[in-house]
Amino acid sequence: MRAAKFFLLCVLLPLCFWGTAQADTALIQGVPCDADAVYLDLSGLQVISLYSLEYQLKRMPNLQEVDLSFCDLSDEQLDWLRARMAEQGVKVVWTLRLGRSGYQVRTDAWVFSTRHSSKDPRLEDADVACLRYATELRALDLGHNWIFDVSFLEPMTELRVVILADNRFSDLSFLAGKPLEYLEIFNTKVEDLSFLNGCDTLMDLNICLTPVRDLSPLYTLPNLKRVWVGNVTPVSWEEQQIFLAFQRDRLEACNFHTDMPTMYGWRGDEEGPGHPRYEIIKAMFKEGVYYDFDTVLRPEQYVYLYKKKRT
Repeated sequence: MRAAKFFLLCVLLPLCFWGTAQADTALIQGVPCDADAVYLDLSGLQVISLYSLEYQLKRMPNLQEVDLSFCDLSDEQLDWLRARMAEQGVKVVWTLRLGRSGYQVRTDAWVFSTRHSSKDPRLEDADVACLRYATELRALDLGHNWIFDVSFLEPMTELRVVILADNRFSDLSFLAGKPLEYLEIFNTKVEDLSFLNGCDTLMDLNICLTPVRDLSPLYTLPNLKRVWVGNVTPVSWEEQQIFLAFQRDRLEACNFHTDMPTMYGWRGDEEGPGHPRYEIIKAMFKEGVYYDFDTVLRPEQYVYLYKKKRT
């Protein structure tokens, strides 16, 4: 009898522990995961069913964020899942691929730059359209590309630093209402600046080599510090004087005469540091980290933007 009890104990005790272990494990599309996890990295997951994936994730009581990069789901499907999981307070992130360009960016990134010069191969609309899913971006540099449609900017409610110079678009209404601080749109087809009405955060604006004629949206912007218009943009002398009557006492600098959009104090050059805010922008795009404009950079952060290409 005693031997029989001992035998039953040997059989049942492991089953008890097995049951406990099973209770602490959740199967996500057949992959065992910690059922109490706060964060899940499911990169590369083979998704059997989008709806079963949603169901399984929603059964995890403590889950706050899940990474689904490089899964066999489209950006549209992942965006649908993101919206569904947000109802439960769970953040879904993934990695976007910009066409065949080789560029990648996470949907929760705050900073992204192609770090292009005018000599680099140019991205087109189909390459950058997926950026609409990177809704948390605060600093974006897509300068020196071949972009006609920038509607992908609309969902980016936190944009502060935007460099779109040397592109082919004409409509920037998608930037209306955003907390812009720094905007470069030189050498584009933008003619209407009404999207900047009420943009009280804007400090730096470069519209050289554009067909802009009317500066009235800028007249009363309270924090405007620098405006580069240049001598090609067809702003009349009378319009310049009206603008200056409103803004002269606020401005740090204004240039209506240059034929070089980034020269004479706008950015800087390879020989030394440029404007303080642009130095911070260079540090942002090199490091992939967002910095406010009151950041004090360390000496090693003063690196010329194009000295080292993307790795």
